[in-house]
Amino acid sequence: RRDFMKTIERYWEQTLIRELLKKQTREILKTVSEDKQDKALADWFEELYESSDIEINKQVLNELKMDSRWSSPHRIRDGNDTTE
Repeated sequence: RRDFMKTIERYWEQTLIRELLKKQTREILKTVSEDKQDKALADWFEELYESSDIEINKQVLNELKMDSRWSSPHRIRDGNDTTE
């Protein structure tokens, strides 16, 4: 039951983050001239990255990598993989 609750919690966190990203992107695109949009979005993403507390759970990541459901074409990157 606890695993299920954590899964639901992560789902809603991801959903909220995705919706906030969409909203902020639309706002930037509406308020910034077309030639400056790419720069404005890149600056905003950089600001988000620098201010975020990102923690990678290596154990879960490795478990997902071993799970056949996550094998190619669904690749899991650990931040050290430079391939696309």
